[in-house]
Amino acid sequence: MPQQAAPREPSAWQIEKSLAAWQAVREALSADPDLLEDEAVIFEQMAPETAHPDELLMRLIDACAWTERRAVEADELRSEMMQRRDRFLHRCAQMRSAIEDLMGILGHRSIAARLKRASLQRGPVGVRITDADKVPDHLCRVERTPMKSLIHAAIDAGETVAGAELSNPTDILVLRSI
Repeated sequence: MPQQAAPREPSAWQIEKSLAAWQAVREALSADPDLLEDEAVIFEQMAPETAHPDELLMRLIDACAWTERRAVEADELRSEMMQRRDRFLHRCAQMRSAIEDLMGILGHRSIAARLKRASLQRGPVGVRITDADKVPDHLCRVERTPMKSLIHAAIDAGETVAGAELSNPTDILVLRSI
């Protein structure tokens, strides 16, 4: 881990503003009803106050890194659960197809099992598109979405793009592992 320079002495204004920002985060966390006990590490990082704004800032960065990691873990879990759900739905679709086939073969229009009743019913009249290019425009949905990367490239190339302009760059926060 790289050595950090000794903390500089903050001004009274910096201390006041840092403590106010720190307190705002602490109050938001303490009012969060979803802050479970296994997430108490976040509040613990925020609980003790120190006078030096750099220490507050470093602890806030660490708490942010911890919460970002939990978000990544939640996404991974969601992905696994969605894959599992999709497997269940695929199996269910296979079973429904087999049930429909068997009911037709056995001549059943309705049959009850222990958990559900299966019945064959006439479905609604649907629309089948035979040639999408021949369907009139007023019966089609067209989504219009500006493509910012192409607009940016056109403006960079000297073109004037009506309804678009380049914006001034803004600072963005980048957190990197050390």
